[in-house]
Amino acid sequence: MKVLGATVALAAATTSVKGDQAVRLVAGAAGDVTIRNAADNDDFAVLTMVANEVIVLSLEPGQGLRGANTFKATPIARSGF
Repeated sequence: MKVLGATVALAAATTSVKGDQAVRLVAGAAGDVTIRNAADNDDFAVLTMVANEVIVLSLEPGQGLRGANTFKATPIARSGF
């Protein structure tokens, strides 16, 4: 896994990690993560994660993430995961 940027904590009211990239997402506690559309004016999908779960998401151009600050997102390379 090639890390492309710093790990960031998500925020419920602000869209983070926007762009055309893959993201390693870690849940520090159970809850929902929202994938926002490219215009950032609507939800594209909602993921429900359990505590300590780790997933890799491949975002489309402009999409971003929202969630509690217990979720941490790290941009990674799309290939090789």
